[in-house]
Amino acid sequence: MKKFFATLYEHIEYFLVAFIFLSVFFLAKPTFSSAPLSRPKVTDYTSSKKLFNQERVHRIDVWLKNEDWDNLLETAAYKTKYHADVRIDGDYFEDVAFSARGNASLTELSRREDFTRFSYKINFSKFNSGKTYFGLDELVLNNLYADPSGLRDFLSFEIMRAAGVETPLTSYTEVFVNNERVGLYLAVEEVDRSFLTRNGNSKDSSLFKPEALACDRHEILLRSEVLPNGEADLGLNYDSTSPEFDYEGADLRYVGDAPESYEAIFRNAVTKVSARDRERIIEAIKSLETGENLEEFWDIDELVKYFAAHNFVQSGDSYTGFTAHNYFLKLSDGKVSFLPWDYNLAFQNLWLNEEDMTVYRVYNWGIDKPLIGPSVESRPAWRIIVENEEYLEKYHLALQNLLDEFIVSGDCLEKLEKTYALIRPHLVNDWKAFYPAEEMDEGIEYLKFFLYYRSDSVQRQLWGITDLAEE
Repeated sequence: MKKFFATLYEHIEYFLVAFIFLSVFFLAKPTFSSAPLSRPKVTDYTSSKKLFNQERVHRIDVWLKNEDWDNLLETAAYKTKYHADVRIDGDYFEDVAFSARGNASLTELSRREDFTRFSYKINFSKFNSGKTYFGLDELVLNNLYADPSGLRDFLSFEIMRAAGVETPLTSYTEVFVNNERVGLYLAVEEVDRSFLTRNGNSKDSSLFKPEALACDRHEILLRSEVLPNGEADLGLNYDSTSPEFDYEGADLRYVGDAPESYEAIFRNAVTKVSARDRERIIEAIKSLETGENLEEFWDIDELVKYFAAHNFVQSGDSYTGFTAHNYFLKLSDGKVSFLPWDYNLAFQNLWLNEEDMTVYRVYNWGIDKPLIGPSVESRPAWRIIVENEEYLEKYHLALQNLLDEFIVSGDCLEKLEKTYALIRPHLVNDWKAFYPAEEMDEGIEYLKFFLYYRSDSVQRQLWGITDLAEE
C-alpha cells in the first residue's frame, strides 16, 4: 500500500492531467451535437430580463440529429416534436422539444422545396418535467411570414400592452439550426401556464385557444375550388351560413348546454380543465346570448381594453373576422376575458375583397363597426359592448387612453422606428427573408402612415364628428 501511494505521489501530475481531460470530455460531450451543455435549475420568472430584452437582437442555436432535422423539414405540417439541445444567448438547455408550428402559413410553406424558414416552437418541459427557460415553459419563434415590415406582430403586441392587456413578451433573435443560419425571427412568449403565473393569475386559472376545424387550412384546401393556376380559391369557403362551416363554438354563440357543441374551445384547452371550468365557460357564453349577469361571468374592463387595441390595429384573421380565431380565452377567478395572439396580418393586411381594400376605408374603418365580414349578431362577445351604453363608454375611454398615452404621444412611433433600426441590418443580410429590403422599407412607411391617419380617424370618431367609414 505504501508503495502504491509513493508511486501515485511520484506521478501525480500525470493523474491530474488525465483527470482534467476526462472531466472536460464528459462535461462537454453533447447529446446530439457539438453543442456545449448544462442543465440550469431555475424557478424564477426572469425571462423578461434575458431573452425578452428588446434592446438587442438575440441569438438562439438549436442542435438536433441530422436525420431528425431532415424529417422535420420534409414533414413540417405534422408538427412532430424532436429532441434537441438549445443555447439562448449564453444559456444552455439540453433535451428540449423542437417542432414546426403554424396553420395556414405552415401548410403553404411546407410545399416549398428545400425550405427551412418555418415558424418553430421550443418546449422546455416536454421531455423533462419542471424544466423552464427562467420561468418560461414554451417559446414560439415566428418567421415574419406575410409581413413586409417584420413588425406587425411586434407592434400589435406593444399596442395591446399599452392598452393594459395581458400580452406575450417579445424580442427579435437570430436562429441557427445545426450551426447554419435560418434567419431573423420574432421570439414570442407562449400563452400557457407560465404566462398566467407571470401575470399574477390565480393557480386555478384556465386557458383555451378556440380553433374550429372549419377554419383549419387543411380543411379549407380540401373543400376549395382549384383554379387553373393551381391555387385554391379560399374565399369560397368563408361563408358562416354554410352548413359545412361549423365554428364549433369559436364564435362564442350559445347553442345549448352540451360541451360537445363547443369543441373548438374545449378541444383546444391549453391548461388542464375541470368539468366545472367547462360549465363556467358555457354559462359565460349563455350570458352573452341572454344579456343577463354579464359581469358575473365576464371581465368587462379587460374585454373593452382588448377590443380597443384590437380594433385599432384591425386584424381580419381574428374573432372580428370570418375565421373567429387567433385569440385566447382566459378563465380566472370565475370570469372570462380575451388574450391576444397572432397579428402578422394586422394593420389590415387581410381584406375580404378588393372593393373594400382602399386606403380611405382602411384608415377610417368604424370603431363601433369593426367586424370585417360577419354580422354583429354572430360575434356576441363584441355585440354586448356595442349594444350596452355603459360598456360602449368604457370601450371609448379605453381607446382614448390608448391614443393619449401611446399613439398620439409618439411613443408608438418611436418604438417602431427604434426597433426597425435594430432589426433592419439583420433582415437586409438575410437571403432567406420573404421580402427584399425595398419592400421592407415600404412596409415600415405604411405602418407610419397607418398610425398617423388611423389615430386621426379614431379621434374624430370618438369626438362624434362622423363615422368616416360610412362616407
